Amino acid sequence: MLNNPGLTGFAQWLSTIEGHWIVGSLFVFGFALLALFGMRVYSWIVNILGTLAIIGVISNLIILGGFGLATGAAVTGWNRVFGEGAYQKIVQKSFELSSQYGAVFPVSVFSWTDTMRAGIGAIWAYIGITSAVYVGGEIKSPSKTLFISQVLGTIVIMLYYIGLPALVYNTWRVPSNILEETGASKILAQMNVPQDRVYFIALYQFLINNWGSKNVAALLGVPETSLLPAGVVTTYTVTLLPSELAWLQVLNGVLVGIVLLKDIPAFFLVSSRMIFAWSFDRFFPEIFSNVNSKFNSPHWAIILTMIGGLLGVILNIISGEWLASVDTTMLYQFAVMIAGLSAAVLPFIRSDIYEKSPAKYSIAGIPLLSLFGIIAFGSNFYFLIVAGTWLNPERDLVMQTFWMALGVAIFTGYLIKNVKRGIDVKTIYTEIPPA
Repeated sequence: MLNNPGLTGFAQWLSTIEGHWIVGSLFVFGFALLALFGMRVYSWIVNILGTLAIIGVISNLIILGGFGLATGAAVTGWNRVFGEGAYQKIVQKSFELSSQYGAVFPVSVFSWTDTMRAGIGAIWAYIGITSAVYVGGEIKSPSKTLFISQVLGTIVIMLYYIGLPALVYNTWRVPSNILEETGASKILAQMNVPQDRVYFIALYQFLINNWGSKNVAALLGVPETSLLPAGVVTTYTVTLLPSELAWLQVLNGVLVGIVLLKDIPAFFLVSSRMIFAWSFDRFFPEIFSNVNSKFNSPHWAIILTMIGGLLGVILNIISGEWLASVDTTMLYQFAVMIAGLSAAVLPFIRSDIYEKSPAKYSIAGIPLLSLFGIIAFGSNFYFLIVAGTWLNPERDLVMQTFWMALGVAIFTGYLIKNVKRGIDVKTIYTEIPPA
């Protein structure tokens, strides 16, 4: 949008394997270093990034709602950037290739199966809302602030995740007159698909992924380097603004990127505190429960998290996007599923812990915690199965089995070791690790 070849070249380098490795590693090293300085410094970093991300969310809604919903805004904007008739060319070529690439052509009748499969993406985006509980012991008044942040945060995020797709799909729904002009309406009639189920963003991504970016660039008569990348959220907002608002396009692109960037420091806290808790409970090498005397941070746990982060960068480069689906669907769903089951039975099996809770509510004599636990277990079990339909049995499920087996082996090994040392394992989980 700025016509700056230097920025374009930098962006292209960022998309290379070298760019991924260097930038990803710098993020991991940088946030690990900040985590070592303790919660006071780290909370400032998280809050600053969170504030910038919120501004990015608002700018996204302003662009989509304020500019995108105007009549013909998407068509006019795309043609302004790529030349007159560019929007229509994408639609026409997509439908011309619909029979050739039928299996992946992104236009079809409504399907509950596909809707549920798409829900995996929502789960991937939603993971993290519960992460604050892992640092509850390091918060001054967790009983008040955690409850407010969890409930209010959940409501706000739900509204955003519902509102954003509604704006996106209303903005980029292909107008009926374009479908008529390009001959797409006849193909839709043959497919028995309503015209309101055709979205430009899906057609553009379909062409880039299957027909190839070189062909798309030739179709539009522009250099391949000028194409907006498919599958990137800002691709579908920058064309909605006039050129004089290029500064807002750049600002929005940067801030929306921070929405994902801020996850890294948050999960550094979660992962390092989990490792610390394992060690404190004597189910992991005890060195990882050491706390720095100056900054009160579990430095060895943070360093191990950093090593795991670097391993994640390498695996993602080697394996591609499937790693994200493996990690954030089945493994996470399994963990949350078991947590839901634990919540369901806790009031009956560990009543000593449940009685200490300040929120012992019940319906018809059934603890509310148990009802929520049953819902959590059932829904996560269902999505665990849905997530499995995405995976390759010979590769992905083997990886799943490896990580789960590794966890079982570590737990079982330390269980045997602790029993031999005369440690009453049951009493371990009656004590909360210190803040």
